[in-house]
Amino acid sequence: LGYPDAAVEKAVLLATTSGTRALPPAALDIETVQQSQKGLERAAIGDALVDKLLHLVRETRPESSSVPEVKQYLRLGASARAGQALMLLTRAVAFLDGRAAPSPDDVKLLAPVVLAHRMALNPAALAAGVQPGDIVSAVVRACGL
Repeated sequence: LGYPDAAVEKAVLLATTSGTRALPPAALDIETVQQSQKGLERAAIGDALVDKLLHLVRETRPESSSVPEVKQYLRLGASARAGQALMLLTRAVAFLDGRAAPSPDDVKLLAPVVLAHRMALNPAALAAGVQPGDIVSAVVRACGL
C-alpha cells in the first residue's frame, strides 16, 4: 500500500494521540459479553477431552514431559492458566461453529495458538532455530491429537 502522504499522516497522528479519538459504536453491550462468558464456562466438555487437554498442557513442562523436544528445548512449559485458556477457547470455537461441545480436533487446532507464546525456549532452542510452534506440534503428536 505504501506510506500515506504527509497531510494524511499528520491527521492520523493528531487523531490517535490527542485523547479525542472517535470510538466505533459498540457491537455488544457489557451484559451480553458477560452472559456469553458465563455461558462458555458452563458449556459441556467431556471428561475424556478434559483429560487430553490437561495431558497436552502438562507435557509442555520440561521437568515431567515425556516429549524429547520439550526436555531438550524448553526452559518453561505452559502454566495452568494456559490450560484454562485452551479449554475456554475450544468451547468458544465449538459454540461459534454451532456445536454443543468441543472436539479433540478443536484442541489440536487451537493448541499452537494458545500454547506457543506461553512457553519459554532455552538457549539450545534459540541456537538451533527451534520455534515454540515446533515444540507444540511435537507435543500434540505425542499426545495422539
